[in-house]
Amino acid sequence: MSEGAGSLLGGGGGVQEGEPQADLQVQQGQEVTQQTPGQLQPEPVAVTTQQQVSLLSKIVNDDLTWKENWRSSLADSLGPEDPRALTIKGSESLSKYKTLPDALNALDHAQRAMGADKVVKPTANSPAEVWDEFYRAGGRPQSINDYDVKFSEDLNISPEREKQVRELLFQTGLNNKQAQTYIDFYEQDQLANLKAQKEATDAQIVESREILGKNWGEQLNARLGQVTSLIDNLGIRDVVEDMGLGRRHEFIEAMYKVASQFSESNDLLGTSGPIAPVDAQSKIDEVMKDPSHPFHSGNPEALKYMESLFKSLAMSKR
Repeated sequence: MSEGAGSLLGGGGGVQEGEPQADLQVQQGQEVTQQTPGQLQPEPVAVTTQQQVSLLSKIVNDDLTWKENWRSSLADSLGPEDPRALTIKGSESLSKYKTLPDALNALDHAQRAMGADKVVKPTANSPAEVWDEFYRAGGRPQSINDYDVKFSEDLNISPEREKQVRELLFQTGLNNKQAQTYIDFYEQDQLANLKAQKEATDAQIVESREILGKNWGEQLNARLGQVTSLIDNLGIRDVVEDMGLGRRHEFIEAMYKVASQFSESNDLLGTSGPIAPVDAQSKIDEVMKDPSHPFHSGNPEALKYMESLFKSLAMSKR
């Protein structure tokens, strides 16, 4: 019928039985899209358990360690057009994981880190506020008094020194664990130095006593007593001990000469004339505080010079 021409019902424009029918999708405000059977997208092929096992056997040993060239094997299994293949093949970061569990554990940590709070990494030019926030995120306490650290009793550190150390730890941004590690290292180093110094001091005392014993024989203890009394009477014990002179046989022998002359004669001024006590004390202090002075190496002329100074000072205290 002519009325049906051009309609979807009947006529030459109808769809004949047996012909492929196109799917027509019409929605308001959209164009008509037509999809023929030849244009259907292929559905993804599911990977079977057997294929997964086969792939694992190519890259993992029975003990879950990686096989040699496992990255190349995995990349080849993905295919040359898969962008992941090139990444896996050239990744150096993957080589640091020795086993499959190691890699899975690292992946878990990475996923957790992605959801963690982010902290700005300071630069050399960052303001103090940025550094403080960075230190707080790292676990630095709120103040120097909040550090839960222990100091060795062997060092007998003073409260003032402990405060200085705590301030340094805080300024450096260390947390409790880092601070204690630093303190332990510092104390071990200091204790080792003190031990070495004590061993050297003890060795020097033994050596000097042996030399004095050879020179003085049975009179050793008596003469050491005379030197000790002279040093105390002159009021120079602190200087002698601070300079380490009490363990040097050269100094002790020089002081014994002064002590013996003081006990034997009233004329202790020598041929060079008297030296005022104040000047004598000043000159003695200068020599004692100058490690490079030849007196400390046992120079005869320097020893004689110091003798005269001690004589003058001894006379003033009689």
